[in-house]
Amino acid sequence: MSQPKGKRKKSRLFRGVAADTLSQIVQVGIQLAMVPLLLTYWGVDLYGEWLIVSALASYLVVSDFGFAHVTARQIIMDVASGDEEKALSTSQTSSVLVGVISGAIATIFFLAVWLMPVRDVLNIDVIGKTDLLLIAGLLGAKIIVCLQGGVAGAALQAMGRYPLFYLWSTGVVLGEFLLLVIAVVSGGGPVLAATGILVANVVGFLVLLGLVDHFAPWFRYGLSRFSPKIITELAKPAIAALAFPVSQALNQQGTRLVIAAVLGPAAVALFAPHRQLAGFVSRTNVFGRSLEVELGAAYGNDDMPAFRRRSLQALQILTWVAIAAAIVTGFAAWLVFPIWTGGKLEFEPTLLLILLLVTVGDTMWRAAFLPVSAVNRHITLAKIILALNALALPAIYLFASYVGLVGVASGLAMVSLVMTGYSIANALQVTHLSMREVIGS
Repeated sequence: MSQPKGKRKKSRLFRGVAADTLSQIVQVGIQLAMVPLLLTYWGVDLYGEWLIVSALASYLVVSDFGFAHVTARQIIMDVASGDEEKALSTSQTSSVLVGVISGAIATIFFLAVWLMPVRDVLNIDVIGKTDLLLIAGLLGAKIIVCLQGGVAGAALQAMGRYPLFYLWSTGVVLGEFLLLVIAVVSGGGPVLAATGILVANVVGFLVLLGLVDHFAPWFRYGLSRFSPKIITELAKPAIAALAFPVSQALNQQGTRLVIAAVLGPAAVALFAPHRQLAGFVSRTNVFGRSLEVELGAAYGNDDMPAFRRRSLQALQILTWVAIAAAIVTGFAAWLVFPIWTGGKLEFEPTLLLILLLVTVGDTMWRAAFLPVSAVNRHITLAKIILALNALALPAIYLFASYVGLVGVASGLAMVSLVMTGYSIANALQVTHLSMREVIGS
């Protein structure tokens, strides 16, 4: 006898949260291990330059022009409404478009790294020009594979198999780390490490195709259901969705590049572990991805009470868990940081405190963003967030010049505060909840 529909949803959500919890634990463990590993085998300067080059390549995540994210949300709603033909058409159209655009932009990016004085601008001395080109190409190819994996993975999520998709993505991350460790410990440099990361993603993508073929037999790559009409339908929300990875890149990698230009790779190596520690707070968001899928399914089913209820739950749970995690992380860092970095980096408590406040604010605005993103109604919010992060970089440049790393963190805190307030207000419009209901809950 099959379970009632409500129980199936709860069971699926529980499995999703469990899989996401495992994913966050693995990622936290990897981040904790990565810093002492690279500092020991590569030293502060090469580690800092690896962070800079990785930041450059990560900008390619925007090369899908937002279609991968919007496609995933649309497929979930299509399948929830029983229209698998529309879901297939959306998938094929997006996969072709994402492949063409990301390939073209990756080529332009590679040529820019080759022809422009990137090493001089970012104070890169240890990594040579040829190695820089190879690393950029390898990491860029990895991101292109990831974008196609996002399109295929949407089919698994739409079929309610998002816990399996999270487990798969965790396996890929583990594979990346293990191959990187082998490369580093065996005496390899950043080029070999980047090669290992790409290999892990290619193998993972092939495994994903097998999973999708089994659990979502309606999905297939090809041109038979390619539709220019779908491009038109998704173009506006897709371009708006592009603002979020661009904003993220400006906020994360853009900040690293500003620090590199003003203060040098050693300052990047100092700032990155402090931000990683603060970032562990966001790893407590083990409900967000699962709730976003369920929100899209509820909206596709026209189940507005469930949509409103889960939206409120997301903001409640993620906010309180983030605050608790920030307190624990702040106290633990005093003991952990010197051991973690092997005494090679100096602990800066003020820097960490400000970054913890930034992370709590980021967690709150991302929780408010879930219902907006789940139904592809994020256009205005996207513009605001992109503008804030773009305007923040010149300010961070000035703060870094006069105040140092604490000034950088303060600039990030101001951006986070404004984004949190606006995101909550935007979520209230989409869910038709009142501020009184949010505060009362």
